Amino acid sequence: MTCEFEGSICTDDYEYSGHPLFRCPESFAFAIRNSGVDMQMLATNHIYDGMAEGVTRTAGFFRDNGIDYTGVRADENDKRYTIKSIQGVQVGFFDYTYETEGTGMNINAIPVDDSVSGLINTFDPANPVPFYQEVEGVIKEMRDEGAQFIVGNLHWGTEYQLEPNDFQKELAQRLCDLGVDALIGGHPHCEQPIDVLTSSDGSKNMFCIYSEGNALSNQRQELMEEDMPGGYTEDGVIITLTLHQDTEGSVAITGVNAIPTWVCKIIDEESGSREFYILPLDNVEQIESSTGLGGIYDQARASYERTMAVIGEGLAKAQTVFGTDAGNLSRETGAEEEAAAGSDAGGVSGSDVISGAPAIDVNAQDENTGEGISDEASYPDGGDAGNESEAPYGTEAEDYGSYENDYEEDNGEASY
Repeated sequence: MTCEFEGSICTDDYEYSGHPLFRCPESFAFAIRNSGVDMQMLATNHIYDGMAEGVTRTAGFFRDNGIDYTGVRADENDKRYTIKSIQGVQVGFFDYTYETEGTGMNINAIPVDDSVSGLINTFDPANPVPFYQEVEGVIKEMRDEGAQFIVGNLHWGTEYQLEPNDFQKELAQRLCDLGVDALIGGHPHCEQPIDVLTSSDGSKNMFCIYSEGNALSNQRQELMEEDMPGGYTEDGVIITLTLHQDTEGSVAITGVNAIPTWVCKIIDEESGSREFYILPLDNVEQIESSTGLGGIYDQARASYERTMAVIGEGLAKAQTVFGTDAGNLSRETGAEEEAAAGSDAGGVSGSDVISGAPAIDVNAQDENTGEGISDEASYPDGGDAGNESEAPYGTEAEDYGSYENDYEEDNGEASY
């Protein structure tokens, strides 16, 4: 499972902060990993919130602590991508974020110091040709190293829009033509449709979700009436893809499934503490009994319906093209389940520091052995960062810093 980590690890000079600059303590990265995320995508529009020091410290911290990541490099000798062997299937991952206008490289209108500008994977929307050329080279390198399936993660699009813009569509088509197999998007803080793109030569199909929404966020409906009314910023989706490897070693998607998620916020009446729960809505009718949280059904049902209104048509198209094979990952019932890709909040990303698209989990089957090939895909049953919780999906915000702001605009792109 992958996620976007939207922010940077705080430093001595740039301490923990929420909106508008997202800097988080080291414990947050561990919490995300311990909740079941295998890889974190670091290329977002908030990676430079800790300036140059934050970029190098974030990448160095992930590297030195054995937390898989891509999108940012700790030094020039590192690769712009990561290849993971998932039970024998070689899956390549790359991650890029958009630049903003200005002299030289700018991220979120902040000029990026030359010392780290080459360490962040970015694209310039005003001149995407160098990006296409770089990605073409990245894909070739991954294929030469044995990658059998390529996953791209892009931080792109227009915030609070339920449809992709023209540039997203153009970019997605070019990446399909270059050989990307699955494309995961984040940044808009709401879900955008699923689609299946066909390469210009007709030789392949690419799965695409333009935005997976917010996995973990304080962008509550009552706080978002001006920017995005309707509750969409509380919604996310875990996309699960099942891969199949044939006897010739070719790998293809054989199943696409989706688990809508909803961020539930609970305020303790006595202490005033706030807890945020990422609730899977695959069985929304039983949401209260399965979580132990009362009085949430109507909101959970509304979230589910919003999500399906956005992704339902595209999901059906993807399932028609690729199939609905659920692989052999089980959650509660022991039934076969596929692997997962998260939603915007920065993969399981979340809180005011993390934002991004939920990324992708891979579940594969080997035709030679008939055995399941899967990474440690984890659904949010365990809850918080390794701490026991009475409610099975809980994460207590106070464990990772107080939420002093009732509204942190960009804090919610997380991905599972």
